[in-house]
Amino acid sequence: MEILNELAKSTSFQIECFGGKLLLECRILSASEVEQIGLGSSLLAQELFINTKDVGLNGIDSIRKKAEEKGYEDLEESEIMRLLDFAKSIKPETMARLSEDQDRVLCKVIKRASQDNGQTWEKLSLCTALEQMDPNNNILWVGIFSSEDRTAIINGAMQGQKEAIKRLEMFQK
Repeated sequence: MEILNELAKSTSFQIECFGGKLLLECRILSASEVEQIGLGSSLLAQELFINTKDVGLNGIDSIRKKAEEKGYEDLEESEIMRLLDFAKSIKPETMARLSEDQDRVLCKVIKRASQDNGQTWEKLSLCTALEQMDPNNNILWVGIFSSEDRTAIINGAMQGQKEAIKRLEMFQK
């Protein structure tokens, strides 16, 4: 069936990592996996709103923009204190949980890698513990990815779900 081939094509994407030295083939997230990530993000956002109601996220955002434009040295002492209070309101265990969730997603979605721009591919597995890393057997520790690469892969996996739905809708027309 042609529709099955179209659906199968929309389940993966490629992304360059480590400064373009490695091309990864990843799969999109399932709808339930996207919901799980959304839940983790919404729990973090909820914690931020609850813990910063006296500081106000709009106020924090305006201070951050001012610092980006003029530099942190131009901030008033009260603005610096507001930023510090905001940073203190984020619980480390919440950030750790979010990071662990992202690690699990990366381990799920990355399937194989290419060092020669996609000419040849090798299966790639990720592990969550540094001690489990075994480059000789294509097992890489998930913690080695930069935050930019992590974000790009997760966004690609989440965006892929939306694009798959759009492709299917277009195919049906």
